[in-house]
Amino acid sequence: LPLPDTESEIASVSRALGVTGKDHLLVGRNATEEAFRNQSLDTYRVLYFATHGLLPGELKCQTEPGLILTPPDQSTDRQNDGLLEASEIASMRVNADLVVLSACNTAGAGGRFGGDALSGLAESFFFAGARSLLVSHWQVPSAATTQLMSSLFESAGEDLNQGISPSLQVAQRRLIGSEKTAHPFFWGAFVLVGDGAADITLPLPRGTAVAAAVSTTPTPAGPGNTPR
Repeated sequence: LPLPDTESEIASVSRALGVTGKDHLLVGRNATEEAFRNQSLDTYRVLYFATHGLLPGELKCQTEPGLILTPPDQSTDRQNDGLLEASEIASMRVNADLVVLSACNTAGAGGRFGGDALSGLAESFFFAGARSLLVSHWQVPSAATTQLMSSLFESAGEDLNQGISPSLQVAQRRLIGSEKTAHPFFWGAFVLVGDGAADITLPLPRGTAVAAAVSTTPTPAGPGNTPR
């Protein structure tokens, strides 16, 4: 299913990170595996995915967790079939302080042998070089997730110097403060795995400038709480 809110989520997060130009943004029809692989992934401090996440077995013959990107019109190559799987991620080389998996079940268990998505997607990104991940424990409503992520990165600042962990708490409290999103279903799914401290608490600064690579499935206009 399309995710109507992800394009506005990406635009908001990009502004918060000070990202300019479309070269770093892969949206809609441009959000293919091929386009993602063609990025210089080891030059980004933040990699951001706003899309559907799949547990093992949700698709026929699918045995590992993955992220859905935009499929090409025709493909006979696993490297550009629209499904970025854990084993493919593990073979990449990234240098990101943070990878955001703004999708359903990116830290959830698959309920079967070999189906633990945290030891699949998260471990794969760590193996590829990521230092921390923001992942979800259950199906997340798209509109509320957009609000949460937009608020989180506004709070974190362009250089993330306020810290992802405290900024996530700020964003969660904002959703709790609204009657429509006060239930933990709307704000409680996402957790940080890895380092998310504020720069002020560190003995040495992290240092490099922020860049973002973001990816979505096709996004026709219209609000909604479509699960990711």
